[in-house]
Amino acid sequence: MSEIKIVRLNSGEEILCKHTLKNDVHTLEKPLVIIPTGEGKIGFMGWMPYADVAEAGVSISDSFVAFIVNPDKNLKQDYIGYTTGVVAPVENSKKVVAPSLNPTWDEPDGNDNMILKGPQGWSK
Repeated sequence: MSEIKIVRLNSGEEILCKHTLKNDVHTLEKPLVIIPTGEGKIGFMGWMPYADVAEAGVSISDSFVAFIVNPDKNLKQDYIGYTTGVVAPVENSKKVVAPSLNPTWDEPDGNDNMILKGPQGWSK
């Protein structure tokens, strides 16, 4: 079974992907290269965008892999969102992800949470 991992290659590339290991061969599915963008932030780019590795995956010999680590939960959620289009809220986040309904914001409640009012008057 594949798990979401960060695979560091001997070349220095850090690949965020669905990873499986069988008989010293690493299979990377939906691989994204992690790119530092400055100010402590990172971005993603399809790894080898000129090839069909995004869907077909790629197999790499164990000798080309430096190490494998688990991504933190926020990075894992970002990967899932990037590869599937499904965005899950981050724990303890005060951000609201909503479809374009032209919502308005009411005054904060007693817990410093803003109240979102939609066009039909619903509150969340």
